[in-house]
Amino acid sequence: MSNPNETEIRNWLLKNYPFEAVFIDEITRQVKGYSMLPNPSPQYLLNYRIHHYQIGLGLLLLGIIKNKPFLITFGSVLVLDDKEDLIKDFNKFFRN
Repeated sequence: MSNPNETEIRNWLLKNYPFEAVFIDEITRQVKGYSMLPNPSPQYLLNYRIHHYQIGLGLLLLGIIKNKPFLITFGSVLVLDDKEDLIKDFNKFFRN
């Protein structure tokens, strides 16, 4: 079985989860728009750099706990968009 492309995934989502698919489209546009800004300013909390994958993980977990598809969708998009930083931090954590 071949890997589905983005269009096939989107069509499947629209067919099976039309409400969530609309949010995925909009959130993806928003995140891509922010990511394309020149040098987005990093955010810090107590001298620790905050990445949007971390916010996404929190929203994803909250959505699962509260059974809120919107939060699950929004959190997932944030995590997937920032997967490079997630992998980098994951590797850094397990190397120490």
